[in-house]
Amino acid sequence: MLNRSLRVLETVSSWLEKLSLGAAVFLLLAMAGFMFSSIIARYVFNRPIAWSEELLTFLFSYSIFIVLGAVVKSDQHIRIGFFLEKIAGEERAKRIWTTLENVIGLGITAFFAYTAYRWTAASYTIGEREFTQFIQNFYPVWIVKVLPTVGMGLLSFFYLERCIKQFVGFIASKQEESTAGSSVPPDYGTRQGEDP
Repeated sequence: MLNRSLRVLETVSSWLEKLSLGAAVFLLLAMAGFMFSSIIARYVFNRPIAWSEELLTFLFSYSIFIVLGAVVKSDQHIRIGFFLEKIAGEERAKRIWTTLENVIGLGITAFFAYTAYRWTAASYTIGEREFTQFIQNFYPVWIVKVLPTVGMGLLSFFYLERCIKQFVGFIASKQEESTAGSSVPPDYGTRQGEDP
């Protein structure tokens, strides 16, 4: 049952990672294409697009927030483990640091996802609108405010996955140690030459 649940978690996680990476690539390509067309409109046709900077800012922000979770999933984020490696040895330091990173990361991102959700829901509920050159009209602000909710939600999901996998790995290693403990020689843990 646990193995099946872990496989389902891994499948969902893998699909979310691919989806978020694909969306980020699409948004960055759209941003580059729009930036190119904006330059052509300004310098070739002498008709600058008034809302280009606003749209580029939105596209860039969405691409960054969407890819955050995939970066954590693929373990490509920046880490600072130098001091732990020097103090406790490389392998133990890695386990300690990864545990701290996962638990703290999950707590912070879950808090931000919840806060961003409340912020977005409040904006939607009151019907907050803002004028933009992009569509020459007022647009619902929640469309922009949903960005941190989605990004932090994905990030929380991937941190939760890491915590679950680490916990399951810890339990499996403890079970392995306990089964291996029955075949330990009687003088295990004593220094050579000492009486057991």
